Amino acid sequence: ERYMEYAKEVERKLQRRMQEKDIPWDLKINPGPPKGCSPFWNCKGWFTTTEGEKVRYPRLGSFEVFVVVQPGFAPKTSGLPDVLQVWSKLQSRKWPDPERLASSVAELLSAAVDGQEVGEEIREIKGRVSQGPKAHPPLTSIHPPMFFGLTPRGGTPTPVEVRVAGERSRSISPRPSSAFEHRAVRAA
Repeated sequence: ERYMEYAKEVERKLQRRMQEKDIPWDLKINPGPPKGCSPFWNCKGWFTTTEGEKVRYPRLGSFEVFVVVQPGFAPKTSGLPDVLQVWSKLQSRKWPDPERLASSVAELLSAAVDGQEVGEEIREIKGRVSQGPKAHPPLTSIHPPMFFGLTPRGGTPTPVEVRVAGERSRSISPRPSSAFEHRAVRAA
């Protein structure tokens, strides 16, 4: 499955980058639904919150990566939050580049441990997380939009079949005959 392939690739890249920077770390893949959720009957992937709201976990189409640091990991002056989302496929609508993701996370954590202010790096990562597909300008057309009716054939009645006792049935077209058809009938 593509999700597991990406998870393993991100894990490999993070492992290498974190070792290069000598940063202790731990990976958790799909740690579970939010606290207070219980399975919703026997529906796989669905849970109920304490408020009774149904929640799907993992969320359909999601591939999200969070960095969670232990208290005291970096000086408070670094500006590194305890939890930082570094990728979201739901928001970006793209798969991450594992090498770029691992590199930016390792650089961020290394700078934070060294006591450097990492606000700019966090803004850059958050910008990549929320970067969705480019919005296309609305299409302009000289023609108004087409609306389709709920009646068959746009309100035009369907052909009627006329049945006369003792004769074969024949269909009558609901549309008027053209002038050419009228002339052809008169010539016959």
